[in-house]
Amino acid sequence: MPPDVSVIIPTRDRWQLLLRSAGCALGQAGVALEVVIVDDGSITECPDLKVLRDRRVRMVRHTTSRGVSAARNTGMEVARGRWLAWLDDDDLWAPDKLAVQLGRIGTAVIVYGAAVAVDSTFRVTERWPAPSTEGLLPALFRGNVIPAGSSNVMASAAAVKAVGGFDETLTHLEDWDIVAEACPTRTRGKVR
Repeated sequence: MPPDVSVIIPTRDRWQLLLRSAGCALGQAGVALEVVIVDDGSITECPDLKVLRDRRVRMVRHTTSRGVSAARNTGMEVARGRWLAWLDDDDLWAPDKLAVQLGRIGTAVIVYGAAVAVDSTFRVTERWPAPSTEGLLPALFRGNVIPAGSSNVMASAAAVKAVGGFDETLTHLEDWDIVAEACPTRTRGKVR
């Protein structure tokens, strides 16, 4: 049976960060998931990380770096979940992030929430509220109003694939672009 959510983690030569972010993804409570790690052409050999031996983890490798958009698209190509969630290797999630988003998505094709920044002891140092769904699209054309970018978003795999995935010509702000592309005429949802 396919997982509810495919978590896609792009990485390149940041194994310690990957260990933490993949562990965070695997620690999500109340969600059937898979974790697709896309190594975007790392120069150093991937160490034998315990997290990679989890049956829910699959690793795909680019032989040369193609950029974060291509890595995310590669992850989407092999993803089996109805929903896609992206987690940058230097980001972390609350343990119930995916369960809360799944519980609130309803008929929406994209869901996002508030975000926080934490220090090395996990003390919250900044908070960013979730923007209102009212007027979201015009706001996205003015700036990236979704806090924490793609690491905050869960979206319908069908909707993201229908718009062609991430624009591989973009070297940054690709997460802003995909949210705007995936939701112009569709219902959106937010969490908290």
